[in-house]
Amino acid sequence: YPNFNLRLAREDRMKSQEQIAIRYRDWFFFGFMFTMIVFYAMLFFGVRDRTYLYYSIFLTGTSVFLLDIFGILRDAPIISSFPKSRMYSVYVAGAVEDVAYIQFIRTYMNLGSLLPRWDKIYQYMTRVRWGFLLLVTLPFFHFTFQETIADRMAFGFVLLYYLMVLVFLVPLYKSKDRKRAIFLGPATLLLILGIFGNSISFFGSGSFNRMACQISIIGAVTVFSLGLAYR
Repeated sequence: YPNFNLRLAREDRMKSQEQIAIRYRDWFFFGFMFTMIVFYAMLFFGVRDRTYLYYSIFLTGTSVFLLDIFGILRDAPIISSFPKSRMYSVYVAGAVEDVAYIQFIRTYMNLGSLLPRWDKIYQYMTRVRWGFLLLVTLPFFHFTFQETIADRMAFGFVLLYYLMVLVFLVPLYKSKDRKRAIFLGPATLLLILGIFGNSISFFGSGSFNRMACQISIIGAVTVFSLGLAYR
C-alpha cells in the first residue's frame, strides 16, 4: 500500500501563527491609541485646554470605529449578544470622531477670532453630521437592518465630509497663523488614507489592508501631536 506523509496540521499552524502576528500588531496599535487618549485627557485636566479634550475624544471615536473594522468589536462582552448594538456603537463612534475632529480644528486654530466666518461654517458641518446620524443612518439601519447599505451611505457622506474639510483648510493656510495649519493638511490626508482605505471593501472591489490603515493612522496621530507640541 502507498504510504503518504500528510501533515494537515502544518497549514493550520501557519495560519495560527499569521493570526497571532496580526493580533500582536492590532494590540500594539490599540495600545498606542489608548496611550494617546489617556495622555491628552490628562493634559486637558491639567491645563483645561479644550483642544486636548477634543483630540482625546477624536482618538476614542477613531479607536472604536477601527475595533469594528478589524473584527474585534463583534466579540466584545454584551455587544456580542446584541447584533444591532455593534453597528449602533460604530455609527455613533464615527459621528463622535467626525464632530470632535472639527471641534479640534476650531480650538487648535482658534477660529472664532482668526476666521469667524469659517468658524461658523465648521459649526454648521458638525450640526449636519449629527443630523445625518440621527435622521438617516440610525433610523435606516434600525428599520431595515441592512448593514451593507447603511455602511455605504455613511461612508459616502463621511468621505464627502472629510474632503470638504480638506477644501476648508485652504483659508487656514492663507491666514496669519498659517504655521500651525501646516500640520493639519498632511495629518488629514493620512487620516483619510487610513480610515477610508476600507472603501474598497465597502464597494466590493478588493480587500482591506489593516496594516496600511494602522500605519496611516499612527502617522496622522504623530503629525497631529507634533502640531500640538508646536502650538
